[in-house]
Amino acid sequence: MAEAKAHPEKYHIVEFDYATDWFRQVGNETNGGITIVYDADNIVVGAVSYGNDAVETINGLTDIIENKTSHEDVERLLYIFPSIAHSYMRKV
Repeated sequence: MAEAKAHPEKYHIVEFDYATDWFRQVGNETNGGITIVYDADNIVVGAVSYGNDAVETINGLTDIIENKTSHEDVERLLYIFPSIAHSYMRKV
């Protein structure tokens, strides 16, 4: 995260608050969120998550990061609704 903040010409950071996430509201989890770091090509290169399901969120995003999956490719993936994966992948 520090490298991304130090080089805004190479990266952009997007933060999502769970207070506005429908799936999280259903489970009464409004204290949490996810921060996603994208490179100049809009490829996810990092993420930070805090909340009850942070482990599952980061586990799912690890494959996206490792495989340098584009936003367009992520949009073609299917996730069961409602689920944690559907909730965070809508943000990628």
